[in-house]
Amino acid sequence: MQNIIRQIDIVIAQKKAIRLQIDILATQFSSYEPSDDTPVEINTDTLPQDPVNKLDEIIQIILFLGIACRVIIGRPDNSLSSSHTNILKQIQMTSECAEAKFHLKGKTVPYAVCSCHCTYASTYTPGSTTPVYPEWYTHCPMLTTECGEALLVGADGNF
Repeated sequence: MQNIIRQIDIVIAQKKAIRLQIDILATQFSSYEPSDDTPVEINTDTLPQDPVNKLDEIIQIILFLGIACRVIIGRPDNSLSSSHTNILKQIQMTSECAEAKFHLKGKTVPYAVCSCHCTYASTYTPGSTTPVYPEWYTHCPMLTTECGEALLVGADGNF
């Protein structure tokens, strides 16, 4: 405004009108200015949401751990030190291997139950995971009598 040097009445009037508008806008702007001691509220409803928030919590934890490992071990040139290579070799590739490392697989012993309610632990042939039981059970529920019931019933319902 100071560069306008013409002293014509219309120019002077326009300069005053423009200064007046600037002053009005400055007061309006200062009234919208947030105070320094209060937080600024921003409506984020229209912003795109993270797709991770829609995933199950366990998946979020797994993703976070994967990213954390990548940040810790990751290198910009994709080369790994021998200790990092050793760490990666120790990571189990299947959940069954991880369970075995933590000894999470339960040790169960299947029992067969006779009609006299006596239980009998299974035995295994070497290298097999199939339990073996005797065909007839010889428990003596009373000192003078032997149970003699068939212990196992086949899929066809026969002993």
